[in-house]
Amino acid sequence: MTARPALPVKERDAVWTVYVIDPLAAPLVARVRSVGWVTPNRLTVASAVVALGAAAAFALGPLWAGAILFQFSFLLDCMDGKLAAARGASNPQGALYDVIGDCIRLAGCAAGLAIGLDGADAAALVAAYVGIRFSVITVAEARPGTERRGTVTLPARFGAFLRAAPRRSGLPGTTVDTEAVAFTFGPLLGVPVVGVGVAAAVDLLHLLVYVLAAVRAAMARS
Repeated sequence: MTARPALPVKERDAVWTVYVIDPLAAPLVARVRSVGWVTPNRLTVASAVVALGAAAAFALGPLWAGAILFQFSFLLDCMDGKLAAARGASNPQGALYDVIGDCIRLAGCAAGLAIGLDGADAAALVAAYVGIRFSVITVAEARPGTERRGTVTLPARFGAFLRAAPRRSGLPGTTVDTEAVAFTFGPLLGVPVVGVGVAAAVDLLHLLVYVLAAVRAAMARS
């Protein structure tokens, strides 16, 4: 039996990522590691293309198709870096391509959902959520110490990643957790406006926490 590669991954990540996406992405990476035409950059491009398909489904219907395609896009997005790590490859542009793909998925699917939902109020809520979401991402990345992210190496097996999920899990409702609520749970449960509203409220709370922490740090230094 061929040994599965050990993959370095973030020591801490979102609940949705560590419990749902990573246990699926890791064994898939192990299967395509030796397939030459599957490259990290091509996975990133495929993720963006699928995201555009999700946006179209959100705009034209059915919403459940958009929800499934959104998560398929995110799965491919989580595979590209793991594949590069499994091959011991490094691409300085890879992180840039990955961020571009993330922006296409979030902005494109938000636009599609805003079109697909009935009413100006619903569209305005989606627009507000995207603004808050990008603000949270920007502020979180700029916080001191953000660049010092630890890693952990795990066998590329479903069980190994699932067993490691409790110790890798961040606080619920952070990072991509709110995207899962807005673009997956809400549409699948038939309450897309509620899903976006909950996601916006949680991200707004995170933004306020970050701002208050920055204010307190500034006051402590003064």
